[in-house]
Amino acid sequence: MMTKVNETKTRSIFKGITARVIEVLVDTVIISLLGVDIHVSLGIAILIEGLCFLANYINERLWNFTDWGRHVK
Repeated sequence: MMTKVNETKTRSIFKGITARVIEVLVDTVIISLLGVDIHVSLGIAILIEGLCFLANYINERLWNFTDWGRHVK
């Protein structure tokens, strides 16, 4: 019998947050290098990454409904 392993919602949220914080910083620098004001760059980066966070969170939670490719040792 296989043991089912799922991530908690809290873990999924914190994984997403840490990834998005790094991505906001990278996006802000890239957008700023294109000549956009730093405050506008930050706003754009936060909006984009916020939407990406939501999409990623939903994707992670949906993947918990399948055991495909998951192995417990």
